[in-house]
Amino acid sequence: MNRHEYTDLNLSRPDIFLDTSLEPHGDTDSFFDYGSDAFPTWGYDYYDNLSSEDSLFWHLLKQAQLARHGETFAPTETTPTPPSVELGLEFENDDAAWVMACTFIIFSMQTGYALIESGMCSMKNEVNIMVKNIVDVALGGFTFWCFGYGLVMGKSEYSTPLYGVGYFFFSPDANQYGTGEAYLRFFFQLAYVSSATTIVSGAMAERCNFRAFMLFCVLNVFIYCFPAHWMWGPSGWLKELGAKDIAGAGVVHALGGSSSLVASWYLGPRTGLYTQRDRMIMGNAQNSLVGLFMLWWAFLAFNSGSTFGVSIFKWNFSAKATVTTMISSFGGGILALTVCYVFYRGKIKVGYVVTCVFSSLVAITGSCYIVAAWEAFVIGFSSASLCFLAIKLAEGTNHDDPVASFAVHGVSGVWGLIAVGIFAQADDRIEAAKYDGLLNGGYYLIGVQCLAALVIVVWSMSTTYLLLWFIDHVIPLRMDLVDELLGADYATHNILHADIGIERAVGVLKEFHDFTQEIEPTGNNLGHSLYLEANYQQKLPALPRGKSAKIFGQIITQADVDKYNQRDHRQPPRRAQSGAFGRRGHSQLLTTWHPFDPIEEHQLERGSNHSSLD
Repeated sequence: MNRHEYTDLNLSRPDIFLDTSLEPHGDTDSFFDYGSDAFPTWGYDYYDNLSSEDSLFWHLLKQAQLARHGETFAPTETTPTPPSVELGLEFENDDAAWVMACTFIIFSMQTGYALIESGMCSMKNEVNIMVKNIVDVALGGFTFWCFGYGLVMGKSEYSTPLYGVGYFFFSPDANQYGTGEAYLRFFFQLAYVSSATTIVSGAMAERCNFRAFMLFCVLNVFIYCFPAHWMWGPSGWLKELGAKDIAGAGVVHALGGSSSLVASWYLGPRTGLYTQRDRMIMGNAQNSLVGLFMLWWAFLAFNSGSTFGVSIFKWNFSAKATVTTMISSFGGGILALTVCYVFYRGKIKVGYVVTCVFSSLVAITGSCYIVAAWEAFVIGFSSASLCFLAIKLAEGTNHDDPVASFAVHGVSGVWGLIAVGIFAQADDRIEAAKYDGLLNGGYYLIGVQCLAALVIVVWSMSTTYLLLWFIDHVIPLRMDLVDELLGADYATHNILHADIGIERAVGVLKEFHDFTQEIEPTGNNLGHSLYLEANYQQKLPALPRGKSAKIFGQIITQADVDKYNQRDHRQPPRRAQSGAFGRRGHSQLLTTWHPFDPIEEHQLERGSNHSSLD
């Protein structure tokens, strides 16, 4: 009989455990024998670390056992400590609620990644970057469901220390015991693999063929699955050696960052890169800052949720992970502000603030609940320093990484793995803290962690190169030069942003290339503009083929005019009704106002919204 069978018992009555009807097979001695596996000989020093319900259960059970023999409990110095367990193996109902909530938050990382990447690139590629994050989840998630989860967590007789076998086309029977936990583990791993692919998409931004990227999303899952099995799988060889990566510093970030280095090198720099004042274009700094806050929130769930529960003593480590995550980010933020004041005369560069704080969050994922608070600060500050140096080093080379994926994830992820071997503190209660780090007198762990970092980097770089080479021979990996100049939003999604230089690019390139797509302005209602021009100005232009005009700040072609004229539009009154525009007194305005004529102040009533007529 185990603890779960007592959930409906009144734990306030120790005598209930003396009821022989509750004893299996009537063997009272074996039932209350604390030397058995079911009820280990743990003392009050261990009960203090339990949750209230668990602590009360074991306390009353011990009291009942001793009362049966006419004894009282008195803890001694020789009271044995509990054996170390791997967090997440003992799974209870409270754990399920916690992990599910954390995983929902972790999935929001995709939004954070999309905002950061779109904000650090030119605005004419903003939508394309957002769409790529959707493709990453949809296509990569499909492959992970079919084969990926089985390669990571499969434990059939055909599994090996190199790969797992089982759980392909994951769909366990929800009516069987334990399948709820299996579904949660699948969802948790799905969040990891989505992040690994998204990291690479940032390094390929603004110049990658969208069709080639879709194929990359489908196949890149396999690059992630093997190292994930080595580190986290039931029989992974790195796991057997004692390597530790609590929340993905190596398996997710070092792997994704190393792949980013290869991908950005394979694609080559963006056209005209070296005429830019800065590699980080920062087309929308607000996007990047909002994205950082979303990732900050998600990393708290990432690290604290990696205990895979809060029951028994797991909540202690989960709470510790949240604090160390925050303290590490303090180090990254302080380094970023210091850099801006020292090297940029006090001008706070948003790009460096985002990347330095982000890198500190990445580094702490490897050791979030097995290091002290001050060590977390050192890890975050060091990670941000290494990230900044890597960014500056890249600027002196031909390497073009639009969002600094290699510096933020690759460099910081490797440092996060090594930091485990330096700062880890052994704890007999959990398997993740089996060995001491270098500063605590241990030497074995640092060697294993360096080996894990080396293996993951070599694996990801070599397989990514082979994958990109294969894709490039199926679908050209690099975007066409004309499409790159126009921007992926227009070239791939037929979305035109106003006033960011695309109209000029279209005008120049039309002289040399045949544009078959019509220009479709974004963000304004073209029909309203044509309607106003036709009905109040009676001068819709006649445009030669291939030429365009601009009305109300919007580009139109002859095709737009023809489509408008083909429809029977309801004619508006020549004089607006009383109350037009929300107030009396504007009835004369529609008949006299020309969109290119200035509006005199006396034409508008005091208190009206002038901006609505701009």
